[in-house]
Amino acid sequence: MSENESPNPGSYAWDEEDEDRSFGERLGVGLHFCATKKVVFGSNANGPFQSNDGDAQVMLVFGDEEREATLMLTCSEKAGWVIRKTCSALGNDMEEMKAAGVHPNDFALEDVAVRFLTGKFGWFNGHQKGAYVNFDPIKTPKAVKLKADAILKSDNFDEESQKAIAGGADSKEVALEQAQRWADTRMAAVRAEYAESEAEAPEAAAPGDQESGEAEANPFDDN
Repeated sequence: MSENESPNPGSYAWDEEDEDRSFGERLGVGLHFCATKKVVFGSNANGPFQSNDGDAQVMLVFGDEEREATLMLTCSEKAGWVIRKTCSALGNDMEEMKAAGVHPNDFALEDVAVRFLTGKFGWFNGHQKGAYVNFDPIKTPKAVKLKADAILKSDNFDEESQKAIAGGADSKEVALEQAQRWADTRMAAVRAEYAESEAEAPEAAAPGDQESGEAEANPFDDN
């Protein structure tokens, strides 16, 4: 091969537009209170996401003030428990979803995924699995308990807690109170950051604002 000869046959499509792949710094191991930012259904290169069994998948992008991570959800009855756990941790009304007849495979539909997964807040617990960090969505009480357990194990009590323990307070109760204060602070910070970013974002067209003037069908309508 000559000095100027390319080892790659054909030409690279430099002029093609690709999907937005910009992600922030990755979230790491530990507890994170996050806003759910968007749902991705596939890539331009490989098409819609699919599991090894051929079931549709969607990728949930979530993050705090500076960092982001993703959670892949399989839209099938078999893997429905993961979607159920995620929706519950994000504060969705599970009875409403049941009454509306929503099924796990419906999350492959953009209207459904966006309605129940985006613009919400919840806790994600990151844990190391090999070279990657996997994330489990959990509810606030569990996040507070996990944080309290970590405080107890590390004996990492703040000044207010140390004073309470010195005064005879039970260390477990104090750890829970400290964990709750920490959780409240994190939740307030992320919610404030999300509200600020939403205020700065350009206003999106509401569903049904197409040029035709016809409203989009709501998949949860009874008719």
